[in-house]
Amino acid sequence: MVKNIKQNHKDFFHILLAFRSPALAFLIFFVLYLAIKALPYFDYSAGFEQILDQILRSLLILTIAWGLNNLESQSSFIFAGLSSKLQLNVDKMLIPFVSKILKFITWAFAFLIIIQEWGYNVNGLIAGLGLGGLAFALAAKDAVANIFGGVVIILDKPFTIGDWIVDGGIEGTVEDINFRSTKIRRADQALVTIPNSNLANSSIINQSKMGKKQVQLKLNLFYDTPGEKIVQVIAEIKEVLHGSIQIHQDNIVVTFNEISNIGLQVLINYFTLTTDGEQYLQIKEDINYKIIDILEKHHVHMCGQEQIRYSDNR
Repeated sequence: MVKNIKQNHKDFFHILLAFRSPALAFLIFFVLYLAIKALPYFDYSAGFEQILDQILRSLLILTIAWGLNNLESQSSFIFAGLSSKLQLNVDKMLIPFVSKILKFITWAFAFLIIIQEWGYNVNGLIAGLGLGGLAFALAAKDAVANIFGGVVIILDKPFTIGDWIVDGGIEGTVEDINFRSTKIRRADQALVTIPNSNLANSSIINQSKMGKKQVQLKLNLFYDTPGEKIVQVIAEIKEVLHGSIQIHQDNIVVTFNEISNIGLQVLINYFTLTTDGEQYLQIKEDINYKIIDILEKHHVHMCGQEQIRYSDNR
């Protein structure tokens, strides 16, 4: 019971915080309203007083909408509680999406109420919008497609915020999903915005969902490299890979692969246990330095323009 009381006090505090700025702004306008009506030369004509009252009521509606907008923020206690109850990664996408929908509905209702407050026929306005619905639908076809694309992404969950994905030639971390588009941060820190309709209809590779990530190297050695040195190099590279706790031990391949037109090719294939982009590059770099040390130790040199080739099989 004590816990519930504390939670209720906390929730009430969040509500007060959401309405604090709107209430202060309305208080200023209300004081101004009273000051105008208290002026000795105030025009007490019915028309002017009615307009003044309509302005005050409109400001009150905007104040309530502003407070509800703050309350519907994705960082508010309502969505924080929903997130903890769901205990799912999908809330990272769903909560901001629902938050934006609720904000749109709030401001739409506020607009309609204010319009009605000023004597306009809301039903007539809606009917007029209905007559222009076809033209609007044609003009907003792409926007609607992007909204439905966003819904498909959220429901189908091919990725979530924070995942590293590949879509065609674009690769990076998902930063945001909104009504129209998805924002992806590339490795060079460039922010790419992709329409949701494009993502919903494309083949997406989600590297964050991979249990391991492949690295494949092809070392081309000179033709005159002695066979026993190749054997020693292969054995020591295997030892390095098997000695690393960051590499999957069941998929290590180091072999004299072929005699190509470039040279004697040694194939190295392994999988990192992490799929995180930064950690993956660090592991690969550490292994590369150790391979270079082994080659230098045995005085084995690589040849050709493509002396070392990578193939990151994703």
